[in-house]
Amino acid sequence: MRFITGTAVLALIITGCGSTPPAANETPATTSAASSSPPSAQRYQTVAALKDAAVAAGLPCSTWTQDNVVQTAAESGNCTEDTVLSTYATDGDLQSAIDTLRDLNELMTEQKLTPDPILIGPNWIINGPTADNVAVQLGGTVER
Repeated sequence: MRFITGTAVLALIITGCGSTPPAANETPATTSAASSSPPSAQRYQTVAALKDAAVAAGLPCSTWTQDNVVQTAAESGNCTEDTVLSTYATDGDLQSAIDTLRDLNELMTEQKLTPDPILIGPNWIINGPTADNVAVQLGGTVER
């Protein structure tokens, strides 16, 4: 039985509200007709835009709540009790969150627990048990 879920893991790094993300142009995803590789991940100006794209790609999101509590995130919210979406204003903020999640996943693995997959885009993270299911549609990199 897992004693740490994705939300519980993120609770360890939660400190309060994030800042408002800077205005930035969204970069369209690119694909090649001759290639079967996943699309390049695009940037999202808001966590709500990320959520909409993730839901369109098939991510279950029965109880969306934007709470902006993930540390270093510009915005964050929950689709379910164990699926967290977050966007980041800077590359440094994103990298800090990635490093923290990697450390927590390592601790879970040491405790013989299976961490949830993490889907990482250019300025966003989806952390939850089905995050890897939308990687083909959204692009990004899946880590376990």
